[in-house]
Amino acid sequence: MQAHDLDNTYRALAQAVHSAGQQSELFLAMLSLKLIAQSEDAAQMQQAIESALQDLHTHEKASS
Repeated sequence: MQAHDLDNTYRALAQAVHSAGQQSELFLAMLSLKLIAQSEDAAQMQQAIESALQDLHTHEKASS
């Protein structure tokens, strides 16, 4: 994905999360499932899940 496409997609995601309001967690879960369903590589999706979880833990440690 080109940098400008990534930026536009990030902005659209941020706006959608904001629009979802108190249901933002549900929205993100639904979006995740839709994106996973588009992939034919279960191992790659599992790796992405694990990587995101590691990134979250790293972020939490850096923030404390």
